[in-house]
Amino acid sequence: MRIIDPNGVWLKNTGAFPIHDPDIGVVLPAGETVKVAYSEWAKGQPTVVLDDLLNSTPAEKPAAHSKKA
Repeated sequence: MRIIDPNGVWLKNTGAFPIHDPDIGVVLPAGETVKVAYSEWAKGQPTVVLDDLLNSTPAEKPAAHSKKA
């Protein structure tokens, strides 16, 4: 999985070929889940789907540093 836009959503191109999103200038690889902005163009593509599992999972917070020496 790749994070292109940390503020985006997890999308998957279910098609057999990579596709280029001209709205955001990103290539969505075939069969790969990427975190990108969900453009109007992508919303209109039948092979681009939201990954409901990853989008519903809360982001992990970084572990706090221990003050032990």
